[in-house]
Parts: sequence; C-alpha cells; structure tokens
Amino acid sequence: MVKCDCGKEIEHMPNWFATINVQKVCNNCPNRELRNISEIKLDENGVEIKPEPRR
Repeated sequence: MVKCDCGKEIEHMPNWFATINVQKVCNNCPNRELRNISEIKLDENGVEIKPEPRR
C-alpha cells in the first residue's frame, strides 16, 4: 500500500503510485500544509510569490 509522509496507509491509491516522487498526504495529516490553488501566485518562471505579512 501507498503510505503518507506521516506513515499512515492511504486507501484507494494504486500501488504503482508509491514509485512516483511526490509528497503524499493523507486526510487529517499533521504534516498537511496544502492550500487552494487559487491562493497561490506564481511569477513568469513558476516561482511562488510570497505575499507580504499583514500588519
């Protein structure tokens, strides 16, 4: 089975997916830092533009 980065097994994911080098995150993972794609801004080179902290 495919495992999350925290070690929990992820159901309903094909075993071949374990060979792909991507971060795998389970539901309710303590390591989860995902954001909605509409919140991410990229420059012309594909590098994320970090917003300045609000004061």
